[in-house]
Amino acid sequence: MPYKSKKDRYEWYNNWYATNGRNRASNYSEQAIEYSTRHSKEKAASSKLRYNVLNGSIKKPEICSSCGEERRLLGHHEDYEKPLEVVWLCHSCHKRLHNDKTQEALTSVGNV
Repeated sequence: MPYKSKKDRYEWYNNWYATNGRNRASNYSEQAIEYSTRHSKEKAASSKLRYNVLNGSIKKPEICSSCGEERRLLGHHEDYEKPLEVVWLCHSCHKRLHNDKTQEALTSVGNV
């Protein structure tokens, strides 16, 4: 990157962004705030779980509860009011679970 000082770097990035764009919506900050507001329970539950995993109060397993594979795991909350009660799932099983729930909800409403 062709810059020698902070000012040069600032100018270089401004020029680069002017040419290439930031590759995200122009109202990104507004959307992030709106998402945080709409999903405050989910974010609070996730934060509380993360804190307890990091401080060692909750031990994160190494094996997916659904498929039994040893992968990077995500904590799935069935109830956000109980943030420390999670099912540990790999990305594939977590995605499948949400897809099944979405499909089930649509079927019960009669949209499918």
